[in-house]
Amino acid sequence: MRNLGGVIVAILLAGCYREGPPRMPSAGGPDSGQPQETLRFFAVATDPNRDNISYLFNWGDGSKPEWSAELASGDTMFMAHVYQESGFYLVQVRARDEKGNESEPALPVPVAISFFGPLVPSRPAGPEVAWPDTPLVFTTVVRHRSNDSVAVQFAFGDSLTAWSGFLPSGATVAVSRSFRSRGVFSVRCRAKDKAGIISPWSEPALVQIDFPPVKPPLNLRLAQHLGLYVRLRWDRNGNHDSVRYCIWFRQADSFRFRLVDSTLSTSFLHDPFYTTGDYTVSARFRSEELFSPETVSTIAVFTDTLTLSELNCAGEAGYGWDSISLTGRMVSMRNPVSDRICAFYLTDFSPESLSLNYFLASPHLGPDDPGGLVPPAAWRRTWLVNVTGSGSTPLPPFDTLLYRDRILLNAGTTEIAVWLPSDNYALVKVLPTRTCRFDVLTWYQRVPGLRLLYPVQKSDTLFSGGRN
Repeated sequence: MRNLGGVIVAILLAGCYREGPPRMPSAGGPDSGQPQETLRFFAVATDPNRDNISYLFNWGDGSKPEWSAELASGDTMFMAHVYQESGFYLVQVRARDEKGNESEPALPVPVAISFFGPLVPSRPAGPEVAWPDTPLVFTTVVRHRSNDSVAVQFAFGDSLTAWSGFLPSGATVAVSRSFRSRGVFSVRCRAKDKAGIISPWSEPALVQIDFPPVKPPLNLRLAQHLGLYVRLRWDRNGNHDSVRYCIWFRQADSFRFRLVDSTLSTSFLHDPFYTTGDYTVSARFRSEELFSPETVSTIAVFTDTLTLSELNCAGEAGYGWDSISLTGRMVSMRNPVSDRICAFYLTDFSPESLSLNYFLASPHLGPDDPGGLVPPAAWRRTWLVNVTGSGSTPLPPFDTLLYRDRILLNAGTTEIAVWLPSDNYALVKVLPTRTCRFDVLTWYQRVPGLRLLYPVQKSDTLFSGGRN
């Protein structure tokens, strides 16, 4: 019975017991600072029941206080605050346990906020409207209350510059900056003295970044790819990255350009499907479109009929293409200066000119030709191969297993592909006319490595099998 009575007494005592709130916190922090400076304060309290504790900092500047996260009893809470205006403030702190019991407020922490370093720099001066990726210069004037030296830092919305070197009070500071994206950007700056005191930010200067006017692409150029494709390249001419470039192609047998494709890049690989033609490029953005002043071409240069004579006959036996006009012309195999241009010559490889077998041959064979008329010189070695087709197929790619240094001419029309050391290809059509003389028509591909010729000029005579 005694034990039961003890339990009843314990229950009654527990019902009368009330938990106490946390003890009054101890709070502290800096007693002075500047506007917009981050200041760090602390508070610590204990709870008689060892409950967790949260803290409420009232900064005294009208900002809304909020309870912190909970810490264990006796742990120190640190809080940071930025005062925007000069003045004298009292920081008051309360503690609250996890059951909601609040402590008495801590002794107030006085803090005086005033500015005693560099003056606020002048609003940055600079352009109000500019284009992306254009270097812009902004300037400001910096001063110090005590005429001390001052360093400057600029803010561009998305980034900060490094601090400048220290300059005399009253100096003008300039900084260069470009913006990659469009929009309205705020430019501000602040000053710092050698004591490390930093001023508030200046008033912002606004700059609007918009797209510049479109310019025509320049320096249009082309090259072959794998002998069948055309790689176009051009320069932006200062255009921004959002400008699209349209590729235009006019087939050799057409009078109008057609749009092939567009790209944001400055290069394009075109598959002309075995055809040749002219290319140009335009720059297009929104409603603006400007064309390149240049046109580049893959059209083979046609040279109409010239009559070659066998090496021992009267007349010219050599043939080559002019390095400027790219047109074909006859050259003398008896003149060593012809070694610079000659691409092939007509010979029967005999001392006379009455043979029934005639060849187109590489010029390098000339000095050893039995005709005995070709002087020693730096005659080029060229390569030749018989071809047949409709004219719409590419010339064979150069291969020493396929190409030869001489080709036997047929009694009728012979079509020959020629490869030059410059990596240029040409198509040669040879037609016999009379003894030891042959008519020659040629199509010279101006683009090194490109094996395309179709549609060719004079296409009605190219593969007719006879002379028209």
